[in-house]
Amino acid sequence: IVHSQCEFFSYGFAKRIVEATGASFIHTYHTLYEQYTEYIPLGKRIGRAALAKWMKARLKGVDTVIAPTKKVEHTLREYGVMQDVEIVPTGIHLEKFREAVSEEDVKRLKASLGLDKEDCVLLSLGRLGFEKRIDELLYGMKELIKTEEHVKLLIVGGGPARESLEKLTEDLGLQQYVRFAGMVSPEEVKTYYRLGDVFVCASTSETQGLTYIEAAASGLPLICRKDPCLYGVLE
Repeated sequence: IVHSQCEFFSYGFAKRIVEATGASFIHTYHTLYEQYTEYIPLGKRIGRAALAKWMKARLKGVDTVIAPTKKVEHTLREYGVMQDVEIVPTGIHLEKFREAVSEEDVKRLKASLGLDKEDCVLLSLGRLGFEKRIDELLYGMKELIKTEEHVKLLIVGGGPARESLEKLTEDLGLQQYVRFAGMVSPEEVKTYYRLGDVFVCASTSETQGLTYIEAAASGLPLICRKDPCLYGVLE
């Protein structure tokens, strides 16, 4: 069996190995590229139809396509991919998010981020990409602080949208209410989840939404945009 995980560079090598050996060809489709037009020159002009045509042709030689969720399977069918599609969610080790985190560690982290004891912390954790719609959280904060004084939005992660998000924070006058933690190590992530009071996300680009599951395993309530990737995860 040859198992490919990317539609671009490494896919070509996988295909050549399959042709040389006669092995079965399995491919996992991780990314909804139509959500990532900000990163591609002339991306918005390409259109969904052209993307669908290209993806159908690209996956033509694959025996089985693995989709992490029903949402991805549905997208592939809309693209015209006719091969066998199997839904196999990406596994997560939830145990580490259920491990105890000392109150002292949480207090120290809060203090380092300039968060007060009485603050209700809305936690956004993940890659800062334009497709994640974190700007919507900032516009939401602008409205929220009109009635809620002790609330902070903590944005954890790095990515290409950070600079524009920091500028938007200034433009909206939210410097007092928003904190950017930047990239954190995997070992620190569980402490950030315990620091938060509510997990928030406005993205519709997720294929599975692993951070939703991690946040729930850490005991956080979730406020998210309705999206097919959450069917079977949230009710």
